[in-house]
Amino acid sequence: MTGLADGAHADSLRQTCIDVLCAYLRRPIASDNPASEEEHHRYLALRTVRHTILRLIGELYRLPQGIPRS
Repeated sequence: MTGLADGAHADSLRQTCIDVLCAYLRRPIASDNPASEEEHHRYLALRTVRHTILRLIGELYRLPQGIPRS
């Protein structure tokens, strides 16, 4: 998704990519107190994805004007 945002020539497409990533973050997350080891690993994996999305959104917003890449 960030690759698409990087290649976007229009700010509206770039914002749409960010909106999609934010929509993913608004999804409910599993309990941080899972009943099994498998659920615990799934929770950790989803938490890593969420942290990555937050980092990427931050990078997209920190770009100076006129630079098309994150």
